[in-house]
Amino acid sequence: MAEVALGKMAAAKGADSKVKDFGKMMVMDHGKANAELMTIAKGKHIALPAGLDAEHQAKSDSLSKLSGKGFDKAYVDAMIDGHKKTLSLMQAEASNGKDAELKAFAGKTAPVVQHHLEEIQKIHDGLK
Repeated sequence: MAEVALGKMAAAKGADSKVKDFGKMMVMDHGKANAELMTIAKGKHIALPAGLDAEHQAKSDSLSKLSGKGFDKAYVDAMIDGHKKTLSLMQAEASNGKDAELKAFAGKTAPVVQHHLEEIQKIHDGLK
């Protein structure tokens, strides 16, 4: 959910077109993954959070106060950190998960997260 919320913010507030485009990709890709995960969770009677947790809400609040290149840098840094953490979680679940459906979801989603991490790293390296 955080990637979708922050992606919308990046698409609207980003100064660099690559940051804006990455934000749009986050909305699309993570929105699709979230919908799939919600379907799996509903079938298993697992309650998912309705909003951002405190850590991600604080990051959103912090980013919302920035603009221009300052926003771009902070957003890119947040996306690198977030995607590293998410990739680690997905890889662990894909390897060691106990639920076959969630394990398969993680295995399918991990390469997408890896791609996002590679793309945001390229954007980071290109920002002045």
